[in-house]
Amino acid sequence: CQLKIGDITFVHPPCTSRSGHYEKKTIGEEVQVTHEILLGLGMLKSFKYILFDTLASQIEFSVQDSFDLNDPALWRNFPMTIETLRNNNDILFVTMPINGKDRKVQFDTGAACGIFITTSYWQEFSKSLDYQGPKSTRLRMVDGFKKADYYTVKELKFAGDVISDAKVITGLSYENGKIMVGMEFFQGCVLVLDFENGLLWVKKVDTLETRSAK
Repeated sequence: CQLKIGDITFVHPPCTSRSGHYEKKTIGEEVQVTHEILLGLGMLKSFKYILFDTLASQIEFSVQDSFDLNDPALWRNFPMTIETLRNNNDILFVTMPINGKDRKVQFDTGAACGIFITTSYWQEFSKSLDYQGPKSTRLRMVDGFKKADYYTVKELKFAGDVISDAKVITGLSYENGKIMVGMEFFQGCVLVLDFENGLLWVKKVDTLETRSAK
């Protein structure tokens, strides 16, 4: 009937449960079990904006107030849309410059990795890149671990920055486009999903050596 998260109460939220969980076992210690709740866009889009402060590890949900930039010169913004697929799933898309071209990408705030590219699109995407790989890896997904490949790109132009030694994941398939972006490349930033105005705002607040603003 109600789902309470912090000071927020969702009334009659539609929910789906998945069997299984993740365990971390260390010799001599009790088993650590990971429990997760994923909030979908069906819930999130009801807010005017949601702010992610990656350095402070905090999220701010706004029900009534519009997003206040304070100093617009410190922010970048990118067009953001929500599209509903035939299975009634809401998907968040953002148009941002990646590898020298404006690209419409699926944006998933629940994905820890930086960028996923379908195997069929990697050959075209990587033509101008200096990279090494592929190497195999295992990714922790909502429905378990999956095998994938990754390439290490020496310098990847991404949303106005240059990411050094960027890991690009391939080998996964999804039906919502060619590129999916997660949160890894936004570490050290403040992100705002401005649902009211259809914009993704990004404010860089760190001085990481792996980034150089352009």
